[in-house]
Amino acid sequence: MTETLPSVALNGVHHTARPTWKLKETVEFYRDIMGLPLIHCIAAKGWGPNNHPDFLHFFFDSGNGSTIAFFYYIGTERPPELEQHEHHFHRATHTAWQVPDFDTLNLWRKRIEGKGIEIRYQLRHEVIESIYF
Repeated sequence: MTETLPSVALNGVHHTARPTWKLKETVEFYRDIMGLPLIHCIAAKGWGPNNHPDFLHFFFDSGNGSTIAFFYYIGTERPPELEQHEHHFHRATHTAWQVPDFDTLNLWRKRIEGKGIEIRYQLRHEVIESIYF
């Protein structure tokens, strides 16, 4: 007998979450440079298994009901296997922000460069125009 599954749909991404070991720099980048409001923070002490570190889980409003979130594990160091390397595997992990048109993308490029951040490159790949920084 085949089970009939209910029809359901997703409404988009609620949030993505990543660890950070640079609390101040993360907040300054997303709030001050990208202009995303910091809208919520959970201070978690004693959550999870006994060996789980205390953490802050904080969320920035990224538009249209979505957020980008980070975990800051208090008193921990970044594990060596998570260090950034100049390798395609590490460069593949990224966040792509949506803008309405090419002119707005260029305004964002000017904003990012105006904040002293170097644009690594701007390129068109098939139907997407991207800036990488």
